[in-house]
Amino acid sequence: MKKRIIAAAILIAVYSVFIFWYGGSGTPMTDQEVEKLIKQIKENDGQANEPDNELIKEFRELCESDDGDEFYLVNLIRYKKEVVNGVDPMAENEKYTKGIFPLLLKYGGHPVFMSSYMGRFIHPKGNDDWDDIAIVRYRSRKDLLKMAADGAKLGLGDSKFAAIDKTQVFPVKASITAVPVKLAATILLILSIGVVFISIKIKSK
Repeated sequence: MKKRIIAAAILIAVYSVFIFWYGGSGTPMTDQEVEKLIKQIKENDGQANEPDNELIKEFRELCESDDGDEFYLVNLIRYKKEVVNGVDPMAENEKYTKGIFPLLLKYGGHPVFMSSYMGRFIHPKGNDDWDDIAIVRYRSRKDLLKMAADGAKLGLGDSKFAAIDKTQVFPVKASITAVPVKLAATILLILSIGVVFISIKIKSK
């Protein structure tokens, strides 16, 4: 019985750490918190004394609808096709990808869907074509700003925009999702405890 209790306690501890890391439910940022993080992004990007650029303005607009909870960003991306002045767009994109994934994990984010463009279906004349489509989950807008500040310190923004010819990004909130992560983690915990209890019981016979 003691072994079962210890094993269950370890599994519950791991589960608790995961739920804490994954988060997804919090309180909206105050105006002071937004300004502090915006200031940090600009300082890390070497723009401390410069007027807000378009990206900073977009961050401010995104924060106006902050509810403290998780959200998703839909990314539509078209890459540059040619090497210009020795800058290879695909090499820059690979550099950005390698740098951004550890930051996503650090702040409880992860890709939900990533795909390559396959062609047209309903496509009114004049609409843009895209190379990649990605949907990324963020724990909160605060975590997105923190991640952006870390990314600015690493110069990831330079790599991102050296690779991209055009992009459209917009936030969405899931009403139905095929991957309920917290529910899946809870089910996995219950199943794991059951397996551990059964295996310890078998070994003790």
